Amino acid sequence: MMLYMAQIAGISGSLYEASYIDGAGKFKSFRHVTLPLIKPMIATSLSLNCIGSLKFFDLVYNMTQGGPNHRTDVLATHLYNQGFQYFKYGYASAIGVVLLVLCIIVTFIISKCLKTEDYEM
Repeated sequence: MMLYMAQIAGISGSLYEASYIDGAGKFKSFRHVTLPLIKPMIATSLSLNCIGSLKFFDLVYNMTQGGPNHRTDVLATHLYNQGFQYFKYGYASAIGVVLLVLCIIVTFIISKCLKTEDYEM
């Protein structure tokens, strides 16, 4: 939230004033001025959150350690178990590569869906 607030605070008041002079209300001003200018921050935040959720490890491991019959296993806990509990280092490194590829794919999809342009403020 602080990143969004900092991005919004960096938008010049003259842009809002110009949009109000042109006849835009608060909603149109948000849609056509604020949203395009904070779109790069939205893309960055979204990609960081998606990558963080793919690498989610600590809470699952501390609460259930994979749960009964591996019901709450995520990719990161499976990697940890295979590497440090069962000593299958090759399999764990393959899981790590799959995790890396998933992170790259998610970042690529987000960058293609949220095309950002550079605006001068």
